[in-house]
Amino acid sequence: MGKLLRKQKYYYSMNMKKSILFIFTIVCFFNCTGGTKEITQGPGPDNSDGFIEQSDEPSSIRVYIDNSGSMRGYAEGQNAVFINAISDLKSLKNGEAFFWGAKPCTPIKGIIGAALAKNPFAGQDTPFPTIIAQMEHEAAHNDVLTFIVTDGIIGVNSKQAQYLQQSLGQIKNDIRDSALVEKGMAISVFRLQSGYSNKSKRSFYYTHKNVHVKLDSVKQRPFFVIAIGKRPHVQWMIDKINSEGSLSSYKQAHSITFGLHEHNKVLHFSDKQSFIQEDNTYVLKKKKGEFNLVADLPDCLVKDLGASYLQQHLEVLLNDSKKNISSSINGYTLCLKCNEIRDISAKNNVITVRLKKIIPDEWLKWSSDDDSNIAKDMMEQQHTFALTYLLKGLYEATDDGQMLIDTTIKFTKK
Repeated sequence: MGKLLRKQKYYYSMNMKKSILFIFTIVCFFNCTGGTKEITQGPGPDNSDGFIEQSDEPSSIRVYIDNSGSMRGYAEGQNAVFINAISDLKSLKNGEAFFWGAKPCTPIKGIIGAALAKNPFAGQDTPFPTIIAQMEHEAAHNDVLTFIVTDGIIGVNSKQAQYLQQSLGQIKNDIRDSALVEKGMAISVFRLQSGYSNKSKRSFYYTHKNVHVKLDSVKQRPFFVIAIGKRPHVQWMIDKINSEGSLSSYKQAHSITFGLHEHNKVLHFSDKQSFIQEDNTYVLKKKKGEFNLVADLPDCLVKDLGASYLQQHLEVLLNDSKKNISSSINGYTLCLKCNEIRDISAKNNVITVRLKKIIPDEWLKWSSDDDSNIAKDMMEQQHTFALTYLLKGLYEATDDGQMLIDTTIKFTKK
């Protein structure tokens, strides 16, 4: 991430990873104890075939703060949002906060703002594969919801910078391989903005070429809060944001989730007045010039992605064509309408309804391929170097190529 110290490539063997996880668990056990609870999973109130609808609060919250060099600017800027983002999380449920760095589990005592001001932020580049793997391991084996507060920048050393695209691609793969190795886990990413300023002599922003630059009094510098936990715990966090005022900074944040929902949801359609049923097969009635079908969408899916996302990305086909069928979403209800049936076969017809999870374009546009001119370019100050690779690593570990909704309706015509 262009930080104070440069970390070598994130190549490590599985044995080394297991050793790190074991040592980390032992070290953190005494400072960060958390119980275990059996989580029962099943369909929600809408009988949604495995979609995680319910939320379940964790026994505790564990918040890690990225200790890399470029993070100091948040501590020195007009950083009320940054401080509150950490304090709000810590106050949710038996919360503890830690600086991530040379000592991965360094507790933060006392007032968050004062601790940030004193911290040297002299850690290495943010080792996202290691952090994500360890947070996921903690959350999977303890009743705890884990967070990392970070600038979201993937760091490369001088050698990696010479082969930038290949290096970032490898790091993205390492993030993918480290994320969600346990079943039933989810990740939520929040993009917030706060003041940022390199006031002290030791404070710099470090570009991907390891050039030290000063950012003076940037008012809206993005940072990220990444939540990792069991699906019901992540859903609990999302519900808290939507329902309570104690997380005001998160209400204004952009968010995206990974792995929160099961895949290949089958929708159950009703309102088949245009059809008759013969031997478990639907038959379109004679003299019907159009027909309608209605299904209830899982409310957790609508809340997570939003109706506009569903309307934009829902794929509805009639016999592999969009020509003769349309869809609309009203609240949690999906309505399909066929206006013309002349091209419908008398034997085999298929309506296909699919929804694929993607990374929205707005998130990809916030990513930067080159932060060399960030000190002078105000637009670049709103971007995050290599954010795309972080997001794609999380996406490929959870939702890549898989459908959230996958339903087919077969029928014939009289």
